[in-house]
Amino acid sequence: MPSNPQAGDVHVSRPLTNFSEFWSQSQESFVGLRAMPNLPVDKQFDQFTEWLRADLYRDEFQLSADDGDVPEMQARLSTDNYSCDVWKLRAGITDQQRANADSQINLERGKTSALMLKSKIRRENLWVAAFFATGIWTATGSDAAPAVKWDLATGTPIDDIRTGLRAIELTGQKANRIVFGRQAWDTFLSSDDLLSRVEGGATTERPALVQRRLIAQLFEIDEVHVLNGVENTAIKGATEVLARIGGADNVLLYSAPQQLGLDIATAGATFSWTGYLGATADGVRIKRYRDGDPAREKDWIEAQMAVAFKVTAADLGFFITDVTT
Repeated sequence: MPSNPQAGDVHVSRPLTNFSEFWSQSQESFVGLRAMPNLPVDKQFDQFTEWLRADLYRDEFQLSADDGDVPEMQARLSTDNYSCDVWKLRAGITDQQRANADSQINLERGKTSALMLKSKIRRENLWVAAFFATGIWTATGSDAAPAVKWDLATGTPIDDIRTGLRAIELTGQKANRIVFGRQAWDTFLSSDDLLSRVEGGATTERPALVQRRLIAQLFEIDEVHVLNGVENTAIKGATEVLARIGGADNVLLYSAPQQLGLDIATAGATFSWTGYLGATADGVRIKRYRDGDPAREKDWIEAQMAVAFKVTAADLGFFITDVTT
C-alpha cells in the first residue's frame, strides 16, 4: 500500500561540508610561551656568564690620601649552562586515507593543528616543572602557605603578595611579574581583601585583560599571568580526565625583563634552539616526509620542540602555596 514518503526516503544523511568540530585552546591559556623571557640560541647547549652579586653589592670604597694606595675592586665571574632537550611527536596519513577523505576533512591541517596543540601542552608542563613548584625559589619566606587562607573573610592576599614582592626586592631587583594558578586567581579576585580596596573594571570585549591590568597597577608590576591550560591526564582508551596544568592553588612572584641580553638580572630564562634546522623563535618546527618504507605508502607530519627552561637566580622568585582552604 503506497504511503507518504518519510524523511529518510527523501534525504540521505551525509556530513556537512561547511562545519566540523575541532577542540583547541587559546594561546592565552598557556603561560609557557610568554611568562619567562625567551632567548633564541644557535646551539643546543652552551654556557653563559654571571657577575657575582656578592662582589658587586659590596661597598669597597676607602678614604685615600693624595699619594695613598687605592684599593682594588673585587668583581668575580661565574658560569652556568643550558641544554635544550628535543621533544618529538608525529602523525601519519596513508595514501588511502588521503584519497578517501571527504572535502570537509583536511587531514593535513587537522593533524598539524593537533600536533601544535600537543606541543603547547608539553611546553606548559615543562614550564610548570621548572618554575611553578616548591623547592625551586629561595627568596626569604618562599614556599609557605598564607597564615590565613585567601577564601576566608580575614584573609590578606594583598599583604601576602606584597610580602613576597618585598622579599625579592631585597636582592636589589624589582619584582615585576606574577603567575596565578587558576583557583588562586579566582579566589584572589573574589576575596574581601581585594574587593574592599579596588573599584573599576570598565566594560570591554576582553574583561579578563582589564582585570589583569588593574591587578598589575595595584602591585606596581608589569605582567599578571594565569595558568589556564587544560590536559587530559587519563591514559589512551580510558575515560577522559580533564585537569588544569600546574598547581591551581599556588602563586609565583618573580623578577624578569621583557628581553634577555648582556648584563641583566633575571629569575629565569627560556632557551629556544632556533639553530635546529629552521626552528621558530620558540624552538618549534614542523617537518613533513615520506615513510622510508615504500610499502607503507604513508606521509608523516612531525612536530619537534627544542627548549630549555632554566632558573638563573633562585632568590628572584617567591612561591606561595595552598592559598585556599
